[in-house]
Amino acid sequence: MMTNQLLVHYVDQGSMAYFLSTPYSRLQISIIQASVFLTGLLLIMICTVIAGIIGSTIFLSADHQLNISQFISVNVVGFLLFFVVGGYCYLISSWLNDEKRALGLATIVTIIFYGLDFIGKMSEQVEWLRNLSIFSLFRAGELFRATSFDFGHSFLLLIIGFVGFLLSSFIFVKRDLSL
Repeated sequence: MMTNQLLVHYVDQGSMAYFLSTPYSRLQISIIQASVFLTGLLLIMICTVIAGIIGSTIFLSADHQLNISQFISVNVVGFLLFFVVGGYCYLISSWLNDEKRALGLATIVTIIFYGLDFIGKMSEQVEWLRNLSIFSLFRAGELFRATSFDFGHSFLLLIIGFVGFLLSSFIFVKRDLSL
Protein backbone atom coordinates (compact mmCIF):
# COMPACT_ATOMS: atom_id res chain seq x y z
CA MET A 1 0.00 0.00 0.00
CA MET A 2 2.82 2.38 0.81
CA THR A 3 4.45 1.98 -2.59
CA ASN A 4 1.15 2.88 -4.24
CA GLN A 5 0.94 6.01 -2.13
CA LEU A 6 4.41 7.03 -3.27
CA LEU A 7 3.93 6.88 -7.03
CA VAL A 8 0.68 5.77 -8.67
CA HIS A 9 -1.41 7.70 -6.14
CA TYR A 10 0.00 10.97 -7.45
CA VAL A 11 -0.46 9.90 -11.06
CA ASP A 12 -4.05 8.80 -10.41
CA GLN A 13 -4.91 12.02 -8.56
CA GLY A 14 -3.23 14.18 -11.20
CA SER A 15 -0.82 15.74 -8.73
CA MET A 16 2.28 14.12 -10.27
CA ALA A 17 2.38 17.20 -12.52
CA TYR A 18 3.41 19.23 -9.47
CA PHE A 19 6.38 16.93 -8.85
CA LEU A 20 7.36 17.04 -12.51
CA SER A 21 7.23 20.85 -12.55
CA THR A 22 10.05 20.97 -10.00
CA PRO A 23 13.69 21.02 -11.14
CA TYR A 24 13.99 17.30 -10.35
CA SER A 25 14.05 14.75 -13.17
CA ARG A 26 11.69 11.78 -13.30
CA LEU A 27 14.57 9.52 -12.27
CA GLN A 28 15.29 11.68 -9.22
CA ILE A 29 11.60 11.71 -8.26
CA SER A 30 11.45 7.93 -8.56
CA ILE A 31 14.60 7.48 -6.48
CA ILE A 32 13.41 9.92 -3.82
CA GLN A 33 10.06 8.15 -3.54
CA ALA A 34 11.74 4.73 -3.34
CA SER A 35 14.09 6.12 -0.67
CA VAL A 36 11.08 7.15 1.40
CA PHE A 37 9.84 3.55 1.31
CA LEU A 38 13.26 2.11 2.16
CA THR A 39 13.82 4.58 5.00
CA GLY A 40 10.47 3.68 6.55
CA LEU A 41 11.17 -0.03 6.17
CA LEU A 42 14.60 0.37 7.75
CA LEU A 43 13.16 2.33 10.67
CA ILE A 44 10.56 -0.37 11.27
CA MET A 45 13.28 -3.04 11.31
CA ILE A 46 15.51 -1.05 13.68
CA CYS A 47 12.60 -0.39 16.07
CA THR A 48 11.66 -4.08 15.96
CA VAL A 49 15.20 -5.16 16.79
CA ILE A 50 15.55 -2.63 19.62
CA ALA A 51 12.13 -3.54 21.07
CA GLY A 52 12.93 -7.25 20.82
CA ILE A 53 16.25 -6.87 22.62
CA ILE A 54 14.81 -4.65 25.33
CA GLY A 55 11.77 -6.89 25.71
CA SER A 56 13.88 -10.02 26.00
CA THR A 57 16.05 -8.52 28.73
CA ILE A 58 13.01 -7.34 30.68
CA PHE A 59 10.62 -10.27 30.24
CA LEU A 60 12.82 -13.34 29.75
CA SER A 61 14.73 -15.05 32.51
CA ALA A 62 18.48 -15.58 32.30
CA ASP A 63 17.84 -19.23 31.31
CA HIS A 64 15.83 -18.27 28.22
CA GLN A 65 17.63 -15.22 26.85
CA LEU A 66 17.24 -14.26 23.23
CA ASN A 67 20.12 -15.03 20.91
CA ILE A 68 20.62 -11.49 19.68
CA SER A 69 22.71 -12.30 16.60
CA GLN A 70 20.12 -14.79 15.34
CA PHE A 71 17.32 -12.35 16.12
CA ILE A 72 19.07 -9.64 14.11
CA SER A 73 19.68 -12.12 11.26
CA VAL A 74 15.97 -12.95 11.06
CA ASN A 75 15.10 -9.26 11.02
CA VAL A 76 17.67 -8.47 8.32
CA VAL A 77 16.31 -11.23 6.08
CA GLY A 78 12.77 -10.05 6.90
CA PHE A 79 13.79 -6.55 5.83
CA LEU A 80 15.14 -7.97 2.57
CA LEU A 81 11.92 -9.92 1.98
CA PHE A 82 9.86 -6.76 2.40
CA PHE A 83 12.39 -4.96 0.19
CA VAL A 84 11.54 -7.46 -2.56
CA VAL A 85 7.79 -7.13 -1.98
CA GLY A 86 8.19 -3.35 -2.06
CA GLY A 87 10.27 -3.66 -5.23
CA TYR A 88 7.65 -5.48 -7.27
CA CYS A 89 4.83 -3.39 -5.80
CA TYR A 90 6.74 -0.23 -6.74
CA LEU A 91 7.28 -1.73 -10.20
CA ILE A 92 3.54 -2.26 -10.59
CA SER A 93 2.92 1.23 -9.24
CA SER A 94 5.27 2.75 -11.81
CA TRP A 95 3.62 0.81 -14.63
CA LEU A 96 -0.08 1.55 -14.03
CA ASN A 97 -2.02 4.83 -13.90
CA ASP A 98 -4.88 3.64 -11.67
CA GLU A 99 -4.22 3.31 -7.94
CA LYS A 100 -6.89 0.67 -7.37
CA ARG A 101 -5.65 -1.50 -10.22
CA ALA A 102 -2.05 -1.20 -9.01
CA LEU A 103 -3.04 -2.18 -5.48
CA GLY A 104 -5.15 -5.05 -6.76
CA LEU A 105 -2.42 -6.42 -9.01
CA ALA A 106 0.21 -6.11 -6.28
CA THR A 107 -2.10 -7.95 -3.90
CA ILE A 108 -2.74 -10.71 -6.43
CA VAL A 109 0.99 -11.17 -7.09
CA THR A 110 1.69 -11.36 -3.35
CA ILE A 111 -1.11 -13.87 -2.80
CA ILE A 112 0.18 -16.00 -5.68
CA PHE A 113 3.71 -16.00 -4.25
CA TYR A 114 2.39 -16.84 -0.79
CA GLY A 115 0.09 -19.54 -2.18
CA LEU A 116 2.91 -21.18 -4.14
CA ASP A 117 5.05 -21.28 -1.01
CA PHE A 118 2.17 -22.63 1.09
CA ILE A 119 1.16 -25.32 -1.41
CA GLY A 120 4.80 -26.31 -1.88
CA LYS A 121 5.07 -26.97 1.86
CA MET A 122 2.09 -29.32 1.84
CA SER A 123 3.53 -32.19 -0.17
CA GLU A 124 6.86 -33.35 -1.52
CA GLN A 125 5.22 -33.90 -4.92
CA VAL A 126 4.58 -30.19 -5.35
CA GLU A 127 7.49 -28.87 -3.31
CA TRP A 128 9.00 -27.49 -6.53
CA LEU A 129 6.31 -24.77 -6.43
CA ARG A 130 8.16 -23.16 -3.53
CA ASN A 131 11.01 -22.35 -5.91
CA LEU A 132 8.64 -20.01 -7.77
CA SER A 133 7.93 -17.97 -4.64
CA ILE A 134 10.00 -15.24 -3.05
CA PHE A 135 8.69 -16.35 0.34
CA SER A 136 10.70 -19.56 0.08
CA LEU A 137 13.83 -17.44 0.54
CA PHE A 138 12.74 -16.41 4.05
CA ARG A 139 13.36 -19.35 6.34
CA ALA A 140 13.23 -18.01 9.86
CA GLY A 141 13.48 -21.45 11.47
CA GLU A 142 16.70 -22.20 9.64
CA LEU A 143 18.10 -18.80 10.62
CA PHE A 144 17.43 -19.49 14.30
CA ARG A 145 19.01 -22.95 14.09
CA ALA A 146 22.03 -21.82 12.07
CA THR A 147 25.33 -21.06 13.69
CA SER A 148 26.25 -18.54 10.99
CA PHE A 149 24.40 -16.18 8.67
CA ASP A 150 23.47 -17.54 5.22
CA PHE A 151 24.39 -14.88 2.68
CA GLY A 152 23.07 -16.79 -0.35
CA HIS A 153 19.35 -16.23 0.16
CA SER A 154 19.94 -12.73 1.50
CA PHE A 155 22.00 -11.74 -1.52
CA LEU A 156 19.34 -13.13 -3.85
CA LEU A 157 16.63 -11.14 -2.06
CA LEU A 158 18.79 -8.01 -2.26
CA ILE A 159 19.34 -8.47 -6.00
CA ILE A 160 15.64 -9.16 -6.73
CA GLY A 161 14.56 -6.10 -4.73
CA PHE A 162 17.17 -3.90 -6.35
CA VAL A 163 16.14 -5.06 -9.83
CA GLY A 164 12.49 -4.32 -8.99
CA PHE A 165 13.28 -0.75 -7.96
CA LEU A 166 15.68 -0.27 -10.88
CA LEU A 167 13.08 -1.44 -13.42
CA SER A 168 10.50 0.77 -11.72
CA SER A 169 12.64 3.83 -12.20
CA PHE A 170 13.34 2.92 -15.82
CA ILE A 171 9.62 2.42 -16.56
CA PHE A 172 8.65 5.63 -14.76
CA VAL A 173 11.21 7.65 -16.72
CA LYS A 174 10.19 6.23 -20.12
CA ARG A 175 6.40 6.07 -19.94
CA ASP A 176 3.75 8.58 -20.88
CA LEU A 177 1.81 9.75 -17.87
CA SER A 178 -1.84 10.74 -18.02
CA LEU A 179 -1.74 13.96 -16.06
